[in-house]
Amino acid sequence: MTPRGAAPLIEMRLAGQCPAGEVWITVGEGRDPDWWKWSNTLAMPELLVRPEDPIDHLDFRCVHGLNVILFSETWDDRAARAHDRLVEYVHELCVMCPEFGFDIGWRWIKGIGRVEFGEAHFIEELKNAQAEATHFAVKGDKVAYKAAQSNERRIREAAPWLR
Repeated sequence: MTPRGAAPLIEMRLAGQCPAGEVWITVGEGRDPDWWKWSNTLAMPELLVRPEDPIDHLDFRCVHGLNVILFSETWDDRAARAHDRLVEYVHELCVMCPEFGFDIGWRWIKGIGRVEFGEAHFIEELKNAQAEATHFAVKGDKVAYKAAQSNERRIREAAPWLR
């Protein structure tokens, strides 16, 4: 069984295509998604997992390697199980639940794990520092290369979960 609204996404994936942005998955009540009916290119694929749907048996292969937003009004066992199932497939998972209050959620990134929203900037900073180090190494600028490496170490010390 696939999540509601998955059929057009499956067709897209079988044709060798993938959505330009994220896939939105709601755990809870709602009408069956009809995201594919709109010509608006901003429409993101939307899937629905209703309370009666067997989360442990849903086929989430259609989101393999994609970035997904998981939304649930309440963070209960069903939402947590959906999260655990999705991390087996996705590249990046953004979890959002109003029940979490001000923090609202977190990101899970393949190869890194859970990242709080307020700490996500470290990932981009590290990528930039690594790119700078590579650039200066190719240019043969030893001073700038050492500075970029120092910046990379500083970022890793500030965010030890990046190791």
